[in-house]
Amino acid sequence: ILKNAKVLHDSKAIGLDATHIESQIRTIATAKNITFSPEQKQAVISSCSNTHLSLIQGRAGTGKTTLATAIARSYETAGYKVMVTSFQGKAVEIAKHEVGIQGDTLHGLFQSWNRLEALTHLAKNEEMITPARDLLEQKIAALKAHELDDKTVVLVDEANMVGNALWAPLMERASSKGAKLVIMGDPSQILSLEGGDILRALHQQYEASDLTQIIRQRDPVQRQATLALSQHHMRQGLGSYEATGHLKWTPT
Repeated sequence: ILKNAKVLHDSKAIGLDATHIESQIRTIATAKNITFSPEQKQAVISSCSNTHLSLIQGRAGTGKTTLATAIARSYETAGYKVMVTSFQGKAVEIAKHEVGIQGDTLHGLFQSWNRLEALTHLAKNEEMITPARDLLEQKIAALKAHELDDKTVVLVDEANMVGNALWAPLMERASSKGAKLVIMGDPSQILSLEGGDILRALHQQYEASDLTQIIRQRDPVQRQATLALSQHHMRQGLGSYEATGHLKWTPT
């Protein structure tokens, strides 16, 4: 896994122009009536740099979905195919809806790749009759929507929950096809039941965009509470709400 990660990191791609990226950021900010913080802008620009492996780490509420949208629009408008994947189907569905890109679970992608290879091999049969070949080519064309190449960017969401058994084929496929991976995770999130925590290992070896500013909550007290809770400081987090009268204790 780490060997293929190094191949991706060391493989240089054509980075997107900063002016183009900033234009997409302004468009999204206007459409959503939001403001990108300097931290967020730098994370987007860094993730669109000339490497096939980009890392984003941020706790809940730091704006990872907004970043994903800006990264996706920047690449799509530059002629790239962008897709999202994750361990959980729910995470993929939310990302597809909020970011507006295609995607599938990691298991779903692997099944599509295996099916594509099998049908592509079957299509080499020159004795196949025309109706069957037409149907086969339609299936192959549909499966190619999930194939990787050097013009594909894959956003890996909730990366902390992905185990080694899923990282290995994803890294191998991306490195062999020349695709780019943008790996996003929350350091406080529950880890995979399998061996893994690859995001932490990658973060120790390669530069990552670390998001620290809470964006989701605008109220300063709520921001502090969210940060404390995300770091598992329950007394401090709940205490902020209690001090402002938003939390009351009752005997049971």
